[in-house]
Amino acid sequence: MSDPELPAEGPCARRNDGPRDDPASGRGEGPASGRGESPAGSRTSGSADGRSGGQTDGRSGGAAGRGGGQGGGRTSGPARAGARTRRARAAARRRRGRVLKAVGAGAAAAAVGGLLLWGNGALDALVHPGAGDAKGKAVGAADPAVPADPGRVLQVLAHPDDDLYFMNPDLRYSIAAGHPVTSVYLTSGEADGINAGSARAATTPPDKPAYAEARQNGIRSAYAQMATGDRDSPWRRTVVPTAGGGHAELDVLTAKPQVNLVWLQMREAGNVWADRPDSLHGPWDGRVPRLESMLASGSPVKQQFTYTKDQVVRSLVGILARYGPTTVRSQDPTPGRFPDSRHYTDHQDHFYGARFVQVALGAYAKEVKDRPHFSVQN
Repeated sequence: MSDPELPAEGPCARRNDGPRDDPASGRGEGPASGRGESPAGSRTSGSADGRSGGQTDGRSGGAAGRGGGQGGGRTSGPARAGARTRRARAAARRRRGRVLKAVGAGAAAAAVGGLLLWGNGALDALVHPGAGDAKGKAVGAADPAVPADPGRVLQVLAHPDDDLYFMNPDLRYSIAAGHPVTSVYLTSGEADGINAGSARAATTPPDKPAYAEARQNGIRSAYAQMATGDRDSPWRRTVVPTAGGGHAELDVLTAKPQVNLVWLQMREAGNVWADRPDSLHGPWDGRVPRLESMLASGSPVKQQFTYTKDQVVRSLVGILARYGPTTVRSQDPTPGRFPDSRHYTDHQDHFYGARFVQVALGAYAKEVKDRPHFSVQN
């Protein structure tokens, strides 16, 4: 980069690839040497060589004649060029010295200021051990008594098994890393109540509570396998009230109590696209005022209940406040549509359930002041 205080380089300037003599600037001898010949040096070369070749005879003769007539009072052309070169180099060195002094003074001031700031903070921590930052930690010191927050994961699913299909492998990674993991199931996933393969479906009577219990059993076995390696590892099943006025089943894995399952046990649509207002989209769209429960046959929850749209939201806000997650996973609230049928590309329970989660997260973030920061994945 050129030095704005120096004249522009002449056409005869050459880059000096010799040793760099000034470690403070890293530019060798600066304008006089680090960049080849200085502009004055460039003109000197032209004067000493070009003029000597093209004009030496004439000027030499003139100089000699004048020298004889004037007693040598005027210096020859090459001598004057050499003097100009020396003066330009001296001026460049003086300018470079002033710049280096200014830079050095600025760096010294910054270093002294940093030392003063650090020293004041350290002195304050020594004089006032209780003083610290906003989190109560002394300046410049970590608090070994406070363990790092490992983070907590909370998942909200429409059906039992949505987590196994759509949240893995993140779910398995979270459990393997030892993070507290809670999965919340909005519906019982009772479907048509026929728990049989195609060969026996026609002769098997529907039993929605038993079907819901079978799906719960499968989820408990899957989580026990992921967390302990034993699919039969036991669970403690209890009843907890919800902020929406109903009751939920809470399952805690005995061997790994940081793994929890929460069953809200509302009715599901039982169909991907068909108009089923007695499901999550009914209260969401105002099609029905309340959504009824569907209790699994083996659930400790025995009292039936109903939820309005707001009560569903309040129930979720209460669960979020209970667990204080740092990561919330839900399903897609805005899936696409098939171009021919215009049907949604996802199950209606999935995206209506995710919309309830969105509203609940907004209320939770606004109302709960001492909550941790959290991220949302869907």
